[in-house]
Parts: sequence; structure tokens; C-alpha cells
Amino acid sequence: MRQIIVGGDNEDAYHICDAFLEHAKGTGVPVLFCTTPQEVLTNLSRGGADVVVLSFESAGLTNYELAHRIRDMGEEGNVPLLLSEVDALGDVKAVLGPRVDVFAYPANPGNVLARAKPFLDQAAEEHKAVAARAKKPDPPKPTIAGDR
Repeated sequence: MRQIIVGGDNEDAYHICDAFLEHAKGTGVPVLFCTTPQEVLTNLSRGGADVVVLSFESAGLTNYELAHRIRDMGEEGNVPLLLSEVDALGDVKAVLGPRVDVFAYPANPGNVLARAKPFLDQAAEEHKAVAARAKKPDPPKPTIAGDR
């Protein structure tokens, strides 16, 4: 399922969500804003996402801890993640994998969107390829002489 999930509990998160809403206009890709980590996990478990942006300040979990929970979800958790730098982070790519990026806090929404753009472009291409394979008819089955 194509969707963009923005999770956060601060003014930056709202501005980031607005930037993604503007970007997604006309694409048919919904942008979901989640105000709690549980809401992020619930929406992600319903069908994955093209990208997940985390900008929580005081949600009981750090963005880093939430990212670990997302990665532990299995297939749904194998999504590109963008984390705000509100807590001390080590080498996030070594721990969370290559499909992760960190943006400065306070955030510049345009910068966050620019960092997400390669992930969004890749997801769009993957969805096009899947749709093209679904439309392609199965090749005719070979016949054996005498089966006519």
C-alpha cells in the first residue's frame, strides 16, 4: 500500500507533514499524520509505507527506539526511515540499515522532503514495475503435437 507516514508531537512535525502533503498532491499517495508512536506502528502494520518520518520529542519513546520497533515488525518494518536528531544517536545506518537518514532538529521541512525524495522516487518506480507485471498477460502455453 502506498502511503507516507509522518509521526510527531511538535510544531516541526506539522510543518514536515504539510510539506509532504504539498508534494503528494495529485499523486494519489496519502500522507498520514500520527501523533503517537503507537499510531505510527498501527498504520505501518496495515500495509507498509513509502517512507516514515519520525519527529517525536516527548512521546515516551525516542525516535531511535521507535525506529528499532519498526525494524522489528518484519516486512512492514523494512521501510525508509527519516529520524529527527532530538536524541543522541550513534551510527544509525550500522544499526538500522542503509534505508535510514537523520535530519537536524529543529527541522527545515524542505530539507526533510529533499532527503526523502530518493526514497519516494524509488518507491514510485517499484510500484510502477509491480503494476506493469500485473497487467502483462501470461505467455501462451506450449502445445504438444497430437494435443490438437
